[in-house]
Amino acid sequence: RSAKALPYPDRERWSGDGVVPSLITTWLNRPFATLSIVFTVEQVGSQLPFEVLPFVLRGVLSEQCMDADDQLAVMAISRILPQILSSVVFWLRLSGRIGKFWTLFVSNLTASLSALLVLPLTTDTPKCTWFYYGIGMCIIQGITLGASFITNSMVADIADYDELLSGKRREAFYMMASQFFPKFSQIPSSALFFFFLATLDYQRPGEWKCAAKVPDETWCASQKPQFNSTLGALVKYAANSDLCGNCAADCCVREDPSQHTPIVWLLKIGFGLVPSITLLAAIVALLVFPKAARSRKAQEDVRAGVEAHRNGETVE
Repeated sequence: RSAKALPYPDRERWSGDGVVPSLITTWLNRPFATLSIVFTVEQVGSQLPFEVLPFVLRGVLSEQCMDADDQLAVMAISRILPQILSSVVFWLRLSGRIGKFWTLFVSNLTASLSALLVLPLTTDTPKCTWFYYGIGMCIIQGITLGASFITNSMVADIADYDELLSGKRREAFYMMASQFFPKFSQIPSSALFFFFLATLDYQRPGEWKCAAKVPDETWCASQKPQFNSTLGALVKYAANSDLCGNCAADCCVREDPSQHTPIVWLLKIGFGLVPSITLLAAIVALLVFPKAARSRKAQEDVRAGVEAHRNGETVE
């Protein structure tokens, strides 16, 4: 029995304004094609550290100063809050002086250098020396990433320029494409990190269990972790409030094994070196951006041309 032939597409319903043709059209715009490469590479440097941070706190910094969950909350706030404040206080004003292109260039350069601050990080002590270092590191990194809003602003300028050339308003397609293409780098980078984490035998934190014997009764009350060199693990005690199940013991214990050296370096590379390299690659991609569109005056001319075009004036 012969197979039925598929019908030809209805050419009358085909439109150059469809989703696929419009996505292809965005890539024919050279400034946007350049920024798409920047977005795709930059996504690794800006998102991967957030995924690696919880593992860095447990595997590198340890919990001798503070519980890992509390450390994560402090570090996240130390990174996000300066990023929000610096975007208004510093980066917005800088873009008004030197233009959006050079602001993005400076931001990526400083972010690439600040990502390397994680390399000296090591196991913390009860004095919290490296924990405070980590807070300072997150504040600096948050400030350098505060110019992330510039990329969306540049895409809006490109959409204005496209309207000036084609007469069509297609900013929705440009915004969609700017969020779509970076997924091709974000997902593989995260998958590769977790693959190497499992391959190099990352040691998961232990489970809470009943403590048959407590070296010191005050340890249970204070919940202060103690590193046991014989076990090669960080031993934590806590009062039994259904934490370790139904048992007669008044205290629970958990043993978190220390990580192997390859795991420690994998975490540092994932949090610092890989983002640093990808942000440098984004700077290299930025150098392909058309020189005529880099200045602040060029951006103002595009906006003026769009306004004139909307008012029915002829724009050269």
